Amino acid sequence: MSPSLLLLAALLAGRADGGPSSPMVIGSELVFAKDATIEAGEIVFRPGGKIRVAGGARLTLRAHRISAEDGAFIDVDGRGEPGAPGRPGAPCPACQSPVQRLRNTSAFAAALNQCESAGVGGPGERGGAGRPGASVEILAEEIQGRVRCDVSGGEPGRGGAGGPGLVLERQGANGTLTRTSCPAGSPGAAGSAGADGRCVIRSRK
Repeated sequence: MSPSLLLLAALLAGRADGGPSSPMVIGSELVFAKDATIEAGEIVFRPGGKIRVAGGARLTLRAHRISAEDGAFIDVDGRGEPGAPGRPGAPCPACQSPVQRLRNTSAFAAALNQCESAGVGGPGERGGAGRPGASVEILAEEIQGRVRCDVSGGEPGRGGAGGPGLVLERQGANGTLTRTSCPAGSPGAAGSAGADGRCVIRSRK
């Protein structure tokens, strides 16, 4: 990482100054969407502090000592983003119009009998695949505190809803309007889960 990016990371994390003797303090969320390396003599996580590694990026934390204050974790969230939801199905693709108006009872009954074959809504689209988890290395001579490193792959995107079926309308002799819907299309399948990343933790203590 360039010196300017290291300084920006230090400022966002709440580091008091850019000097090598000052610990790097992480007291809020610090986000990396690209591969990065953080090097410091000491890295301290305060309550509410965490590092978010997005987009399946790689992150290396390298320090002599990495610690968590009371009530805090050495917290790295490298979970993959969930897959996009599938688009809903189209309204009755085989129909000329989403609504069919019928004049009499016999025509209404005949159209109703054809619902299953000619009036069904379109199928929903398959959900998108979850994104892969991040690759994280936590390297230190000494690690003090609880470590929470989650690099699970993203959840699969949910399938799109089935499209609405053909709507049948019939007006009775007394002026009452009867509406009946043919079956909706089948929902789309869920996408696949993202691949898990890897989290490597090495220390002498």
